[in-house]
Amino acid sequence: MSNETVKTILNHRSIRKFKSGVNIPEEDLRLIMESARRAPTDASLHLWSAIRVTDKNKRKEIASLIKQKHVEDAQEFFIFLADLYRNSKIMEYIKIDRAKDDFVPLIFSTIDAALAADRMAVAAESMGYGICFIGGVQDASKKIIELFNLPERTYPLFGLVIGIPDEDPQIRKRIPINYLIHENEYHNYTNDEIAYLLSYMKDIGKGGFEGLLMKYMSNNGKFGLRNNEFMDIIKNLGLNLKINSK
Repeated sequence: MSNETVKTILNHRSIRKFKSGVNIPEEDLRLIMESARRAPTDASLHLWSAIRVTDKNKRKEIASLIKQKHVEDAQEFFIFLADLYRNSKIMEYIKIDRAKDDFVPLIFSTIDAALAADRMAVAAESMGYGICFIGGVQDASKKIIELFNLPERTYPLFGLVIGIPDEDPQIRKRIPINYLIHENEYHNYTNDEIAYLLSYMKDIGKGGFEGLLMKYMSNNGKFGLRNNEFMDIIKNLGLNLKINSK
């Protein structure tokens, strides 16, 4: 493949083991962070921020809380935020009243953050560094808000570790493209297609794709267990959301 950008994207692997005793050169790190800054942002509103965590004690505490040692071991760790605070301060300064409901900007802020983080990840991988997104930030979101003194109207969405790889894992299997991209209208899957998908993804992890659904999306799965705590946190972020009145 001659296109190096596409090659980098298609060869993505999550890296969880990193070499110690070496740092990412400052000029490389600046380029990686600049790649995040140049990411698309809805209406040029920049509804995201990131915390670069250089405090070793904070790194160690988060790694322990979410049981992901690579958060402590990687050369760099960033926490990406949905950020409606900065624009609120600007609007307060220029005396513009905020909208009465923050639901739509909150959704766009998560999109902005994901786009910025992905640009950072691709840039890092193109330079030969390893990356891993850290959804486990959600397992300690309340503590992270306290630990980093996050202002109201911000929320920690996910983390990103970047470092010098000390492993070479295989590329992880993905759902076939025809199950992900539909043409002109949504294709309603047949039972045979569902059965094929489960068979195709049977080696994706412990218990295959069915095991992942049970672990995360079932009635007692991780997403469901996070829901009540997530809603309690959201209600106390100073956002104008209808859930606040319930």
